Amino acid sequence: MAQGPRATPCLTDPAWLATAAAARGASASTISASDPTSVTAINMAPRIWLIAGPTASGKSALALRMAEETGAEIVNADALQVYRDLRVLSARPSPEDEARAPHHLFGVADAADGWTVGRWLRAALAVLDDIQARGRPAIVVGGTGLYFRALTQGLADIPSVPATVQHDTEARFDALGEPAFRDLLRVADPAAEARIAANDRSAAQRLAGRHAPCPCRRRLARRGAGSAPRDSAPTLRRPT
Repeated sequence: MAQGPRATPCLTDPAWLATAAAARGASASTISASDPTSVTAINMAPRIWLIAGPTASGKSALALRMAEETGAEIVNADALQVYRDLRVLSARPSPEDEARAPHHLFGVADAADGWTVGRWLRAALAVLDDIQARGRPAIVVGGTGLYFRALTQGLADIPSVPATVQHDTEARFDALGEPAFRDLLRVADPAAEARIAANDRSAAQRLAGRHAPCPCRRRLARRGAGSAPRDSAPTLRRPT
């Protein structure tokens, strides 16, 4: 299914590129009229490097070495390294390494404050705007593929799920357990449910939240009220 309009700009968005270009000032180079082969750099656009890969693959060390050699600033693209209390668990750069070059979006959130990809993208673009405005290159480094995809392709315009629905789906998941909860999701949206990996509670709850008005959500609500289903879905009861 094709994505809807992007709700958040990305690196390839024309508006963001125009803003970045305006912040940088004049064009990157001029061509001499007397010698068309002569190109003189006036204000070369600062580069943005993307470094992605699995944990313990040397991404942070490479980013730090590049930053020291090029004067670049490092921007975090790892979902766990955003949280200040998870330095060891997330293999976040040490305070000594962070002092060797400017680091952004590392340890900026409390672990209880869940960051969505949309929230990270807005923060990352604001940081990149600031770095570009100061004429510095940037290195975006991390292991969260969805962050890189959002940064380069943008995000679909999907309405947010109300907090009350989020809390409700959490309670239903706890009451029913994953197998029964996913049985209901499979009826509502079999294609999307099939893409969710086993034990991925967050993804299952997000899918249920997006289908709040659909039969899946109505069946989940009836489970909470203790009534029986009115269709052919599996008969599921709240644990006693």
